[in-house]
Amino acid sequence: MKRVAIAAVTAGLAAIAFPVTAAAQAENYEPYRIDLGVSAAYTHGLGAGGPGGVVEAKYLFMDEVAAGLRLDGAAMFGGSVDSDNGGVDVGIGAVASTLLKGEYLLGDGGARPFAGLGIGMYTIASQSVSAGEGAAVDQRGGRYFGIAPQIGADLGRARLALTYNAIIGASVEVQQSAGTGGEEVEEYSQDYLTLDFTFRIGGDRTGGR
Repeated sequence: MKRVAIAAVTAGLAAIAFPVTAAAQAENYEPYRIDLGVSAAYTHGLGAGGPGGVVEAKYLFMDEVAAGLRLDGAAMFGGSVDSDNGGVDVGIGAVASTLLKGEYLLGDGGARPFAGLGIGMYTIASQSVSAGEGAAVDQRGGRYFGIAPQIGADLGRARLALTYNAIIGASVEVQQSAGTGGEEVEEYSQDYLTLDFTFRIGGDRTGGR
């Protein structure tokens, strides 16, 4: 079912993008741009964070509208989860994404706020986990579908952006023995935030309004 949904979304985006590409491009900006730089990632569910990198290649259909591909990856360190049996420590993990992305930019000056949305696939690597006595951990690595709303601003050639990566179906389960002899299960999200700092190649202003 997930594959069918992904295929339908991809086909829908392609059906929209190809006719628009043939008929439109930005009037006052170069149509092609690449944003390349570094990021800082943080996952609130596990309290882990670390450095990463990001690259976006986009086509400007209009001065205000761009769409293209986003690739990013990050390493996560120092995560932990408290439990009644001594807690769970996450040594190191990694996540990478490949997303189709669209964005809308405001204004035409040197500083241009924007809002964007990405949709695509996330790859989560298995993490190094140590659990206290009486606790068990189910950490699911693999590929997952997700969405990534984003806000930020172009500041000349530089760009600052905040992205929330919502990964569907990915979580860490901590199972621990309860005092009644049963078992308690808690789930912790692997959704994460990234703060991107990138520099633009291309996409220069070519005319005035």
